[in-house]
Amino acid sequence: MTAAAFVCGASAWSRNTRRKGRKARGESVTDVGLRYGPEEPVEVIKVKAPEIEAISEEYREVIGKKITHRLAQRPGSYAVMAYRRLMVKD
Repeated sequence: MTAAAFVCGASAWSRNTRRKGRKARGESVTDVGLRYGPEEPVEVIKVKAPEIEAISEEYREVIGKKITHRLAQRPGSYAVMAYRRLMVKD
């Protein structure tokens, strides 16, 4: 490639990239996009953060909970793992 071709914008490395959009969750069972029903077992795991536990209870204020759902495969069945973390304001 000559220098003149590069200045004019004819680059050999330019390529058009397209980002994928969000998946359509039309067949979801719940309103938040989860595709499993209430008959699936849900195991709630409370995650404790040592940073939060270090603050005394009189100085911290719980402002919410963050819940992350993961699908776990067990022999012969599936289970939903719900990790629950506290969100605090100190």
